[in-house]
Amino acid sequence: MASCPVCLEPFSDSGDRLPRAFPCLHTICAACVDTLAGAFSSTVTCPTCRQQARITDVRTNFALVEQLQSLALLVSAGGNGAIATLDDHTLAASAPPQEALLPLADPHPWDVGSQNMYESTTLQAFRFPVPASQKSKNEIEWESDRRAILWDWGRRREERMHRPPRCLMDQMVSGGGYYPPRLLDSSWLTPREQAMVDQLEVLLHDTHHAGNLARDMLTPLLFDVDVRIVLDNSGSMSLDMLGRPLTQRFAGIEAENPYDARALQATLEASLRPGWFASNRGPATTSSFPREGPSPFRSRWWFARDAMRKWIAIYEILGLDPWTYLLNPLSGIGKKIRGSQLEQVFTRQPSGGTDMTEALERVLADHAQERPDSPLLIVGITDGEANNMTTFNNTLDSIQNDAYGEVQVCFLGLSLVREDIEWFENEECDETRIRTIEAYDVEKRQIQLRKVVNKEAGYNFAMHTYRTLVTNFFPSDYDYEAPWQNLRHRFYITLHGRDRWYGINSV
Repeated sequence: MASCPVCLEPFSDSGDRLPRAFPCLHTICAACVDTLAGAFSSTVTCPTCRQQARITDVRTNFALVEQLQSLALLVSAGGNGAIATLDDHTLAASAPPQEALLPLADPHPWDVGSQNMYESTTLQAFRFPVPASQKSKNEIEWESDRRAILWDWGRRREERMHRPPRCLMDQMVSGGGYYPPRLLDSSWLTPREQAMVDQLEVLLHDTHHAGNLARDMLTPLLFDVDVRIVLDNSGSMSLDMLGRPLTQRFAGIEAENPYDARALQATLEASLRPGWFASNRGPATTSSFPREGPSPFRSRWWFARDAMRKWIAIYEILGLDPWTYLLNPLSGIGKKIRGSQLEQVFTRQPSGGTDMTEALERVLADHAQERPDSPLLIVGITDGEANNMTTFNNTLDSIQNDAYGEVQVCFLGLSLVREDIEWFENEECDETRIRTIEAYDVEKRQIQLRKVVNKEAGYNFAMHTYRTLVTNFFPSDYDYEAPWQNLRHRFYITLHGRDRWYGINSV
């Protein structure tokens, strides 16, 4: 039985011997945490590595708790394997290896669980070196072998993070098995890649998380990912974020409506779940409704250009020039353009419909023809529902069910209107390979409501925009909603996903 390294008492799944993990991943029991902290201190020092942490950041080691509970179940069943029935699924539980029950005093690379990337105090305190057997490889051999090692580590990490029962989908995992580059030391990187990290850290300075985010941005290079972008240039993109036409009709993309705090609050009250505004019912004024980031009274088209500029700057440093697919053709351009040439797209007014299905199918077809052996990341910008939701959902479900191989899709939403937000939430609800990031004012308030960050600067507009490029690779770290997903929700998405799959395949 695993024991606390301080008092040597066995851990339990509740009470004083509940395992509590420091941000450095070392684990001791709850009673020893209280003893080490003292009665009036807000911080506590890890007894293993001497790293200091806030008491609020020393959290329950749920992975160890689950293993303890599984072991208890085995013991009660006679020790020969417990059988649990879940609807029509039969789960066979076997005893975890003894080393899996030990506190993480010297963790394997795949032992690192979910990390809140918006709170620096919860992040890994060290990085893993290259295995000794790999250090003599030349660069070409090394890049191939490195990819294989990281796939292995990433898949093991996701297997450990997938919460029981395993038959249910879990949004904590991507399904792709990517290992975070931020958990690797510099010996993994070539001099060219290290130079990229240095440049990325400068570019990402305003996120306040540049060090870790810059390394995670290397994922497309380390895993040979094909990146393609879908840009919604339909007519509704000319509206402001509240869904209203711009009054400055001839000012171009820089136009914006006058700031109206009352209208913003009313829109968000209609769009956000109940509770956010319950304690803030005073008169709506600019001063009583503080915010950060660009004005939501700018056009959605302006926000699309801002996001694209940020993304293309990242990919330029990485030596990538991803194809961008437009929903509506432009004269002299057509429906497809390199990211480096996108500025000319934003000199045109958005117009036309939202045929997202056709755009996705073009991306998938081009990828299958040009880079069939590589994983695919599709990042999209849109303000809401596609024209044909049936075919659009069918395409997303096919992606989720691996019909196109290893494909990840992330949509950045540019609307504060309730119907559009509901659409984004529904699209992400049923999938693990399909994720959405709603408009900044929505995500920021959800993060505050759930107390994901302790400091206001933990999640800002720059981080909001850049995280679109890495959230699908590492959802347990960047998708703050994934850890909140409960068993009931996992039942729902699993059963609903199967219903939709059978519906598609029985037509």
